[in-house]
Amino acid sequence: MHFAQRLAFLSTAFLLLSIGFKQYQHQAGTVEKNMANIGYNYDTEFCNIEKRAYETLSTAEFREKYAGRRPVIVVESHGKRRNERFEKLTTKPALLESYGNISLVLSTANSYTKLKRTVAVKTYLNSYLVDQSLVKGGVDTYYWFGDNHKALSPLTKHFQLNKYSGRYNTKSFGVGGRLSGVPFHFHGGGFSEIMHGSKRWWLHETKPPFNSNQTQLQWLNNVYPSLPSTVSEQLYECTIFPGDLLYFPSHWYHATLNLNKFTAFVSTFTDKEDEFSQGDHPEMASL
Repeated sequence: MHFAQRLAFLSTAFLLLSIGFKQYQHQAGTVEKNMANIGYNYDTEFCNIEKRAYETLSTAEFREKYAGRRPVIVVESHGKRRNERFEKLTTKPALLESYGNISLVLSTANSYTKLKRTVAVKTYLNSYLVDQSLVKGGVDTYYWFGDNHKALSPLTKHFQLNKYSGRYNTKSFGVGGRLSGVPFHFHGGGFSEIMHGSKRWWLHETKPPFNSNQTQLQWLNNVYPSLPSTVSEQLYECTIFPGDLLYFPSHWYHATLNLNKFTAFVSTFTDKEDEFSQGDHPEMASL
């Protein structure tokens, strides 16, 4: 190769490397821009939801003080968590190996009218777990949560209900990427538990200001900083981790944000928890 040809080759190679590096900078910068534009401290330790120990909060006291009344976070002692086995079954490698070919129904991450999309577990875990973009709306974001009760029953049958669960319970397993989540919505009461990662929660007894088609990330950017004091003073918020059990009462508005690249969680939707506790009837735990 002549000197001129070699110089041209090296110049082209350098140009391609430069373009590739700029594209990488742009992609990385998009994530940093998401974080910087909002000004919200995702690592905040602020929590105004009461915390109780699982070992000392009885089912009777839960029904009397919290069931149907207000949120509470119940913390299990390290080494005594009910679902340590389930945590092992729900790592990303374990899900890919044992459940990768199961078909999932994904829902859009908006409040009410949700579009659906069906993909395999392996497709979702390998292609959908990207950091949520600040410019991407809820109707354009597909998320693994809710639905899939029958398809995932071979997995969720290994999840042990907590002792405060009411008479009727539905287990729902899901996985989200960093900064994904669901904007404010409401339904029946239940419990949220994290298997891997962490999740930030916001709860309000009545309807707070929000746009049902914006993501929770956009709400943090557009609405949260200017909430009226009449709302912010009544807003509960906290981050939960593995070993935490968050109870949300029926018809309370709530929103969530996943804080890790792989956040795996279980929602137990429950009913009659104010008059019945699974922990008082262990013979029903498998029903």
